Amino acid sequence: MQTCAIIIPCYNESTRLNFDLIDKYLSEHDDGVLVFVNDGSTDDTSELLDEFKSRDPARIYIIDLKVNSGKAQAIRSGMLFALDKIKPAYIGYFDADLSTPFSEIDRMFTLLDRNEKTKVIFGSRVKRMGSIIERSLIRHYAGRIFATLVSMLLGLPVYDSQCGAKVMTAERASALFKDAFLTTWLFDVELLFRYKNHFGTDKALLEIYEYPLYEWKAKKGSRIRIFHLLFIPIDLIKIYRHYKSAKN
Repeated sequence: MQTCAIIIPCYNESTRLNFDLIDKYLSEHDDGVLVFVNDGSTDDTSELLDEFKSRDPARIYIIDLKVNSGKAQAIRSGMLFALDKIKPAYIGYFDADLSTPFSEIDRMFTLLDRNEKTKVIFGSRVKRMGSIIERSLIRHYAGRIFATLVSMLLGLPVYDSQCGAKVMTAERASALFKDAFLTTWLFDVELLFRYKNHFGTDKALLEIYEYPLYEWKAKKGSRIRIFHLLFIPIDLIKIYRHYKSAKN
C-alpha cells in the first residue's frame, strides 16, 4: 500500500495515550506515518509526545499548538501539514484514546486502497450481531436524533457523521480541509456539506462509504460535555445557512 498518514489530535491526553499500541502499529506498517497535534495541552502531553517521537523520528511528527484551538482546527492543522510535507496517498484522523482500534484503521485504509471509486470512508458505529460497539444509551439515542437531522439537512443518508475515525484520498483531503471550519465539534458535518457543494450529490453518494466498524469502545475522559450539546442546534443552523448560500 502507498503511504498512509494518520492525524491524531491531542488535548491533555497524557493518561489516555497508549504508546505501546501505537508503536506496535508503526512496527507492523512500513507505510504508516503519524502526525500528533498537541492542541495547547496543559498537562505533560507535549513531553510524552517528544519522548515518543525519538523512537522513530522519520515517521512520527508533532505539531505543537501553543493555544487550544479546538478539535476542528487541530485536525485541519495536521492535515495541511501532512499534505504539504509528507505528501501521502491516503490520509485520515482518529481519536487519541483509540476508541477506534488500529485493526479498524487498517481495514479502512485497505478498503480505500482497493476500491477505486471510493474516495472517503467514515467509520460508522452500527451496533449489530458480530460487532463490539460500546457506548452509553444516552449518547446512542442522542446520536440517532442528531444523525436524522443531519441527514435531512444534507439530503444524504448519513448514519453516523460524528465517529472520530475517517480516511480519504489526499486529493479529496486537499479540497475538504482547504478552508477553516465554522464550528469546533460539528466540522464532520461541514465536510459532508463541502463534499456535496464541491463535487455534487451524485459523487458524494458514490464516493463516500460509511464503514460499519467491528469494534468501537467509548473511553473515559470524553472532551464533549453536556453544555456543548446546547450549541448543537445553533451550530447546525449556522452550517446549513452558510453552505446553502455558498452553493448558490
